[in-house]
Amino acid sequence: MRGGAAERRVTDLLRSAVFSESAVVARVELLIESMMQPEPPAAATSAAQGEGCVTGSDGLGNETAPAERDDRRHKDAESKLVHLAAEVLGGVVGRSNAKRGTLKLVRAFRCELLNRQLVYVLLDELIAFVFPEAQHGS
Repeated sequence: MRGGAAERRVTDLLRSAVFSESAVVARVELLIESMMQPEPPAAATSAAQGEGCVTGSDGLGNETAPAERDDRRHKDAESKLVHLAAEVLGGVVGRSNAKRGTLKLVRAFRCELLNRQLVYVLLDELIAFVFPEAQHGS
């Protein structure tokens, strides 16, 4: 098989499997389904009270075993990221500033409600970029 034939086969495969209408519809439905899950009652209560972020508890303050494991993994990843940022950015902004900035960034991305809003905004921008005629008010 020559280079052109391989490229053509890959292109045909992508068109038929990845970019076909049924595949795109299935991915969009999966995205909508995953983003539109109803919030648990504890999350709705805390959001209504202005607390905002959902934690890994059952609503009564009791941590579940998977949440404890996730929390441990998050702390390990946070620690590694802080050390890496201190190494990379330490010469530019100073080690302590690099650590503080990294911790603020990591904690901001731990908030489920903020992450959901970020996905909505990015999806909105992506749709506006791909379908510019769909923009209203332009």
